[in-house]
Amino acid sequence: MTTSKSSQEHGQKTKIKSSLSIKITTALMGLCHSIAKRLKRKKQSNLYRHCFDTPLSVFIEVLITGDLNLLIKSGKPSSLEISNAWENLFSEYCELVRAPRYVQVLNLSKEIGALTSKLLTIRACLSILAYRHSAKAVYILESFGYKANWSREDMNQLAKELESISTRSKSIEIALAQKKAEYDKLINEGSKNELTREKFASVLLDLSKFMGFQVKAEQVTVLEYTAMLKKYEQWVDAMTKEQQRKR
Repeated sequence: MTTSKSSQEHGQKTKIKSSLSIKITTALMGLCHSIAKRLKRKKQSNLYRHCFDTPLSVFIEVLITGDLNLLIKSGKPSSLEISNAWENLFSEYCELVRAPRYVQVLNLSKEIGALTSKLLTIRACLSILAYRHSAKAVYILESFGYKANWSREDMNQLAKELESISTRSKSIEIALAQKKAEYDKLINEGSKNELTREKFASVLLDLSKFMGFQVKAEQVTVLEYTAMLKKYEQWVDAMTKEQQRKR
């Protein structure tokens, strides 16, 4: 009896130990999978977002064309990630060159990014709800101020509710179009003498003469460019003061 009882206790302990081992292993595997997933996502979202590693040629093209996809090094980052990368990059540039006009462009860029993200989110939620019920999609739409009868008992009524939200969301499209127009106007008109390929080419030519070697947009980073520009402007200022002193 004692041997049998002891054997049963040993069996139970072994079973408990095995169960715990399985749970620990499962938890560790889940953790590893989660970490691997985050690392993979991080690797995929490989973007230019800092002045110290962004080629000047890439920065110029994004600045002039507005094509934020040029910031992608590899992978498939979301539109929000791309927008945030540009905001960070351009903000750093504004701080380096200390140009108030560029701050206006940056602020408009932020507003355009926010409106674009909101519009895409609304459309995604409407698409999901047209297919199935989603508490998360409902929560997001209601947080944006879109209240509706989300019941799926009457699908015709639900379709009307979703169509109504889609129509109301067009006000965001209008606001987005207005901001983009302001952005384009500031880039193409208000900053005509500052934000053109010709202007950058002219500055690079002056920097090349000053530095004693050809400065190419493809071969220098934004940080290197602004550092050389600062030195050049200091030299020009010193030369101007010297000439004025001699007069």
